[in-house]
Amino acid sequence: MPVSELRDLFKIEDVPFSERIIRSHSIREWALDILLALIVGVGSGFGAVLFRWLIRFFRLVFYSLPPVFSYQGFNLNLIFIPAVGGLIIGPIVYYVAVETKGHGVPEIMESVHLRHGIVRLRVLPLKLLVSSITIGSGGSAGREGPIAQIGGSTGSILGQFFKLDEAKKKALICWGAGAGIAGTFNAPIGGTFFGLEVVMGRLRVRDIIPALIASIVSAGIVSEILGDRPAFKTTLPWLQFNPKTLVVFGLLGIVFGLLAFFWVKLFYFIEDFFDRDLRIPNWTKPALGFPVAGLFSATLTYYYFMTEGVSLKPMYFGIMGVGYNGIDLALKMSLPIYIFLLLGLLKMIATAFTIGSGGSGGIFAPSLYVGTMFGIFFGWLMLGCPAHPDPSLLLPYAVVGMGALFAGAARAPLTSIFQIAEMTRAFNLMPSLIVACGLSYITSDILSKGSSIYTLKLEKKGLRLGEHELMMDLLENIKVSEAMTPAKNVIVVSSKDSLDEVMKKITKTGHLSYPVLEGDEVVGVITLQDITKCSEKCKEVRDAMSQRPVVVYPDENLKEAMLKLDKNNVGILIVVPRENRRKLMGIITKSDIIKTISLYTRS
Repeated sequence: MPVSELRDLFKIEDVPFSERIIRSHSIREWALDILLALIVGVGSGFGAVLFRWLIRFFRLVFYSLPPVFSYQGFNLNLIFIPAVGGLIIGPIVYYVAVETKGHGVPEIMESVHLRHGIVRLRVLPLKLLVSSITIGSGGSAGREGPIAQIGGSTGSILGQFFKLDEAKKKALICWGAGAGIAGTFNAPIGGTFFGLEVVMGRLRVRDIIPALIASIVSAGIVSEILGDRPAFKTTLPWLQFNPKTLVVFGLLGIVFGLLAFFWVKLFYFIEDFFDRDLRIPNWTKPALGFPVAGLFSATLTYYYFMTEGVSLKPMYFGIMGVGYNGIDLALKMSLPIYIFLLLGLLKMIATAFTIGSGGSGGIFAPSLYVGTMFGIFFGWLMLGCPAHPDPSLLLPYAVVGMGALFAGAARAPLTSIFQIAEMTRAFNLMPSLIVACGLSYITSDILSKGSSIYTLKLEKKGLRLGEHELMMDLLENIKVSEAMTPAKNVIVVSSKDSLDEVMKKITKTGHLSYPVLEGDEVVGVITLQDITKCSEKCKEVRDAMSQRPVVVYPDENLKEAMLKLDKNNVGILIVVPRENRRKLMGIITKSDIIKTISLYTRS
């Protein structure tokens, strides 16, 4: 089939809202969504595989050489190599594609909520390159932010290629972002909720099935190529339902809500320092931020070498890179308890310096790392600070700590609950996860006043997603018939009226546009601009009026009406029934829409 015919098949532009609602329940619409979800899932799955291969490649490139730079056993390579990585990506980030800067998810959310579902084509390959160099050279960052942006970009590119409408492009971005997460962590349910809860900002039932299909396909591709295994291996005992246990995990949730609030504040404090206070060329900033993770790792490995006589690999503690090896160490209880507390704090700082300075990587994996470390320490305190704690008793705190910290930081409790359960296969901890993630979310939400580690970046640009989503919900759910001025209250003119009479009405009422009637039928619209443009020969309304008024149907929603007002650059829309486009039911203006929204938001 030719590309032009394919595009015609996918094209759904300029369809009235009410017709689109009917279509959304049709076989063709469901078949289209499932086909698009399959394509997005395939693209996100192979993108996740390619991304992980690139990280491994750059890690081999950067760290295959022996520690040439060292001082009395202190491995200076761990500081020097990340600085080189920062110098490589700095010019790309600041001069070629600024969207690649940061942890990826706010950028993809911006594409959904501000850029009409559009992602620039260059973002996909450059995000792969910049993020893999950031993580491969030793910067502290996660894989999920970049792969969410890569999956979302895949969806946006697909939507642009087939010229889909804005709503479909936005949905594809969310499906793709979730599919990328699903492939990265082998967690299709968690990935689905990530795309809808975090990226889209709301759970629309209509999107769950295609989003889940995309996530399953992506996770299946990654599992087939890289192996089917959970992200983290745990050997948790089966926990019986115990109200006392839930009280303890409820307390953990509150504490981790406070910790999540601190984590978000620390992250943006350091990012603001690099953005506003550090007066050096922007492209050099990553070279200063990346080495912080290396400095911490070099210091710890040097300490262990001097005290224990053990030579450790650069990525041993997980402060550099994604950090999964550090989480595995914690889950195996391979380190003293006090080290876990230190590692959690150092990972926070290292991640903030890496990403805040201009690096490209996610904050989900670092949040899991920090949650694990502080979770073990919290569990140790709850057990009475034993000298030799039973690892099996601390593991539940580590796993629940992962979810609780991210739930508070990202304001995404559902994503956290399902994601952690899938990643660890610790489904027996679901009740504890629900309690801890829920209370962490509530605590952080109260302290941060509805902001999250993802939305704060957008709020600096003047967009509060909560308010934006409320506005979109209202526009999409209020009918034109509820906001219009009914015909009995509309000031109309006759096609035979003189222009002088119309000018008197304009002067008296202040209205600049009027429906034109012949008998009971609408034949046009006349505006002040029409009159001023008309020549001296124009005497009557019929000589100056526009004979093709822009109409809207009473069962369409206010979003459709706003789009028609903006697209046609008109002051009023004529409301007519579908069966008779000449019958005047009323008019609707931007003022009518604003008044209606104002009434709803006050109530």
